[in-house]
Amino acid sequence: MKVRSEVMKDEAPKTIKSEDAAPWKDGKMLYDGEKLEDIISDLERTYDVRIRLMRPGLGEETVSTSFRRDIGAGEALKILCKLTDSRLTLANGIYSIH
Repeated sequence: MKVRSEVMKDEAPKTIKSEDAAPWKDGKMLYDGEKLEDIISDLERTYDVRIRLMRPGLGEETVSTSFRRDIGAGEALKILCKLTDSRLTLANGIYSIH
């Protein structure tokens, strides 16, 4: 069984395997070789926050990680910053990754 993820903007639908969707149902966020910009889009939807990537090319970096959804946006972003050797700031309710 395959599951289609939500289609945003003019992007083609992304097909994922049902075994990859199972952790999400259990409150886990799992990323395997995903572009940082795609992970950021997912976090913005999940946590209803705004996140900016400030460094050119940062969104193209690929990341493999997982964390529980209940850790919140700030902690999830701290993990991503460690993995991408980046710095996180929060100003006026907007997260920025430098």
